[in-house]
Amino acid sequence: MKKRILCVCFGNTCRSPMLHTLLSRNLPRENFEIESAGLADRSGAPASPHAIECMREKGLDITAHKSRRASNLELSSYDHIYCVEEVLAEKLVALGAPREKIEVVEVSNPYGQNLEIYRVCAEVLSQLAKTLASKFVQ
Repeated sequence: MKKRILCVCFGNTCRSPMLHTLLSRNLPRENFEIESAGLADRSGAPASPHAIECMREKGLDITAHKSRRASNLELSSYDHIYCVEEVLAEKLVALGAPREKIEVVEVSNPYGQNLEIYRVCAEVLSQLAKTLASKFVQ
C-alpha cells in the first residue's frame, strides 16, 4: 500500500507545489502518492511564474499545476502532512487533520517577492525534500 503524503502552504501556488514536486523526485512512485494543497479560499490557480522558473532550473516541470483547497480533501487519509507554517498546521487540525500526522517544516513565503527570493526558497525546499525522503528510504 502506498504511503500518502500531503504538502500544504497557504495558496498552493509556491511552496507546497515545489515541495510536492521535489519530494516526488526523491521518493519512488510505486511506494508513495504525493500531493499538495493550500488553505486559501481559491482553487485552480497556476503555480506562480517564479516557482515555475525555479523548478525548471532544477529540471522539473510544474506548469500543469492547479491549486486546490485542503478543505476539500479527506485530510485523515494521509499518512504524513508537511505544513510550511505552524499557523497553517493549527488550521489543518481544525479541518480534521490528525495532529500526529502533521509535521511543520518552516519555510519562508516567497509569494510576491523577486526571483532571487524564490530561488532561495526553492533551494531550502530542495534540501528539505532530500532530508524528508531520507526518513522513508533507507
